[in-house]
Amino acid sequence: MVETPLVSVVVATHNRPQFLKKTIESILRQSFDRLELIVVSNGFSSTNEQVVHCINDSRVTYVAQPNSGGPASPRNHGIRLSKCEYIAFCDDDDLWFPDKLEKQIKALKANQDCGICYTRMVRYDDYGNEWTEANDFGPVATLKSLLFINTVPVSSIVVKADLVRKIGGYSESKRVGLSEDYDFLLKCATHSVFFLVDECLIKYYSGSCRTTMAYETSVIWAVVGTWRYTLGALNCLRLLFGIKSIRNTVLLRAMLHHLKLCAKRIICLTVLRHVRKLKR
Repeated sequence: MVETPLVSVVVATHNRPQFLKKTIESILRQSFDRLELIVVSNGFSSTNEQVVHCINDSRVTYVAQPNSGGPASPRNHGIRLSKCEYIAFCDDDDLWFPDKLEKQIKALKANQDCGICYTRMVRYDDYGNEWTEANDFGPVATLKSLLFINTVPVSSIVVKADLVRKIGGYSESKRVGLSEDYDFLLKCATHSVFFLVDECLIKYYSGSCRTTMAYETSVIWAVVGTWRYTLGALNCLRLLFGIKSIRNTVLLRAMLHHLKLCAKRIICLTVLRHVRKLKR
């Protein structure tokens, strides 16, 4: 007798078949197999559809929608199709270790006050290199810590479905823009406690085909990307004004912190551009 799925895994994808197949396979190889996998193509793609249909597994559902320009809409599409108690998300170029879901579901069952569980990550690139960075670590995320720095990889999270629907899923607002992950986590933190499985249980793609790498191919585009991400983060924080659990002075400090980080990065990029000119 086949057991009812307990976890809906939502993968939003857009014209990345070279990664999608490996991502799907890493999810289906989970030691915890009570899952359904919902792949949402952001834009109609026969290649994406072919990749999914070549995987002979009844747990997989494939749907396509018009291209919305970002991952928030296809993730929300997957949330609407979900039928399970928990919802997990994975980007189409990230990979899961086989025991990821098993450890997270066990943690959530043992800690009923926690509505969201996440793990550490290891980065990888096109050449097989793997590494971690200082910002990838830190204590368990709280609302206060998330105001200043996000240490929660979205491809690692498992969230109670009731919490996802309570916060309204992912924001598709243009003001939030590229920071939809950050907004989602902040909203979760206003309603629930986070649980950290303190192990690297996902591989986060940091290679040359990463979606955000388009902003890093030149100094000018890197500056543009830095400002766009900062602007989105500031708008995420702005939406929290008026919440009783957060003082406005703390939010203002957090916004100033993000602006300072942005300024430092832009200064470094500007210096780099001048150095490159001098070497020519």
